[in-house]
Amino acid sequence: MSKPSAHGKSSHGRTRNGPAPIRRRRSSPLRFVLTCATIAVWTSVFGIAGWKIRLSAVAGINVQLSTMPVQVRIQINSEPHAGGAHVTTPVTIKVPPGRSRLRIMRDGYTSQVVNVSGSAGESYTIDSLVLGRKPESVYRLWRVELASGFPAAIEVGADFGNGFATGVLPIEGDDLEATRSPVLVLSAKNSNGLTTQHRCRIPAAATRGNAGSGDDVPEATDVPTPSDDLSPMQGTILTPAAMEPLLVVVSFRNGRLRATNCAPIDSRRE
Repeated sequence: MSKPSAHGKSSHGRTRNGPAPIRRRRSSPLRFVLTCATIAVWTSVFGIAGWKIRLSAVAGINVQLSTMPVQVRIQINSEPHAGGAHVTTPVTIKVPPGRSRLRIMRDGYTSQVVNVSGSAGESYTIDSLVLGRKPESVYRLWRVELASGFPAAIEVGADFGNGFATGVLPIEGDDLEATRSPVLVLSAKNSNGLTTQHRCRIPAAATRGNAGSGDDVPEATDVPTPSDDLSPMQGTILTPAAMEPLLVVVSFRNGRLRATNCAPIDSRRE
């Protein structure tokens, strides 16, 4: 048996209490450089792949659209834009690279179809696209206004027909198909920022016409280009002699909004 050294180790490199500590092998500079280079290469590969995935998700063709009337529904390759609600133009929308089909619609109007082709990052402008009223449809005048004596400190905004018409009361129009029964959403806000909301449904008028009812988008006919024969002023507008205009009067009582000629909707049911 060998004798222990002065530091408590035997001549065979063992301590009195067990095996000698493990010695770490020194890495050569070349090994270190190669390791770093390998990590950098794989990081770049995955980074570029991730960048391409993110780019493909956000890159597209920018289409600036303006229409008459200004509130329209848009479909991109049969998929509804903005959840199917009317949007106010001019508006910029993004479509996939390649060839896309845009359908521009408005409740009670004949639709327009536009084909767009291009590469990611390109921009196009569709200016002053005119939608014509359906010649066979019957329209009624409508107006939503505040009741006399409504608190001046309270501002009421309205969404008529899922974006068909929006704004601060009063709002009005003459292009509501008589057989439609749109939803009216009223939002009141006072000077302290407190808000309240009221939802109700406008009753359809009993009249002729085959435009359908409710908030469904009517079946549209493709129209390549607008023409003089298809004017926004076509269609029959019912005068007071033929039908009383729709008048919704909004009041505020006991901290709640109320509206005449509009059936309240229970938000828990719809």
